[in-house]
Amino acid sequence: MKAAININGAGEITTRSEMAESIECIRTDVGEYEITGAIGMATDGWRTGVPRDDDGQRMIGVEIAEVEGTVLVSTSINGTPADIPTGRVLSIRLDVAVIEPEPEPEPA
Repeated sequence: MKAAININGAGEITTRSEMAESIECIRTDVGEYEITGAIGMATDGWRTGVPRDDDGQRMIGVEIAEVEGTVLVSTSINGTPADIPTGRVLSIRLDVAVIEPEPEPEPA
């Protein structure tokens, strides 16, 4: 199942799809974010939506790594670590596990 989140420069999730309820994000350093609660990055379709300026140019560079169930996101400007710009978000699409609801017990 797919889930999508938007994160800001502070590492806060500003918007999340219904399937993204278990996903958490923290900013660990300038331009460094850790996302947990997902299987990993989406395996098909779009994966990231990078903030763009008025001319349609990417405002930041984005590198993504997956390590033991954690998605590590690094953002930079001209190769120097930088947070997601103020007032902008980075959109990320992830694969999440489908949790089946527990069946209701039969009445006695």
